[in-house]
Amino acid sequence: MRLKPGDTAPEFGIKDAKGGDIRLSSYTGKKTLLVFFRYAGCPFCNLALDRLLAAYPRLAARGLNVIAFFQSDRASTEKYILKRHVVPFPVVPDPERTVYDRYGIETSFWAFVRTALHLDEFFGAWRRGYPQPAIDGDFFLVPAMFLIDRDLNVVQAEYGRHFSLPFDFLEIEKYLQD
Repeated sequence: MRLKPGDTAPEFGIKDAKGGDIRLSSYTGKKTLLVFFRYAGCPFCNLALDRLLAAYPRLAARGLNVIAFFQSDRASTEKYILKRHVVPFPVVPDPERTVYDRYGIETSFWAFVRTALHLDEFFGAWRRGYPQPAIDGDFFLVPAMFLIDRDLNVVQAEYGRHFSLPFDFLEIEKYLQD
């Protein structure tokens, strides 16, 4: 079941990679971006995280909160995300994909096929030090992102078509102007 704009964002309660409690309801009154990456060692996801981290200071200054999910376990999330990046927002390992399932995150062989058109990103990730390690999750999981309003309703739902998650920062900034 895919979410669409106007839907109530599904509640969740889960621990982040540092052991903190993360609940969607604690973000009531805040604009929030939920990002569902593939697994922590995914080269495409590490590049997308780099882009998000570069834009984050200006997005946060405009009031955006971010929660990033990885289908990896806590050890892999620490190894491939928290030790490689300085992440100023919660990073949530969700190896059972509990929250992924609530948000309708999908797997797709065809997304893998479409990813072949983005191999330049894969090799770019490799050159930046993000080689493909052992895969610790569903290889065919497709990333997604959701903008959530202050009342915890979905404003934008972006389900990926391939393994790379191109953030549309202009759309996000337009949303933050309201």
